[in-house]
Amino acid sequence: MGTVVLNGGPGGTLALQTLAAVDPTDQAPPALDIAITGGTGDFKNARGWVRSTPDGDWSKMEFHIVTR
Repeated sequence: MGTVVLNGGPGGTLALQTLAAVDPTDQAPPALDIAITGGTGDFKNARGWVRSTPDGDWSKMEFHIVTR
């Protein structure tokens, strides 16, 4: 479970949730889909998902958000 604050553009936070098994010996962990379960401010009715893809020391996060 986690919360993401997006800087710039709309104001508010997104609530995210996922269940993942992590293998510490895995040199290249797979991409992970994380559910958007709600939010605050401009994201109060948000739904969708975030694809987190390992990229070296960081992860690339691609947001797919619906706010109706």
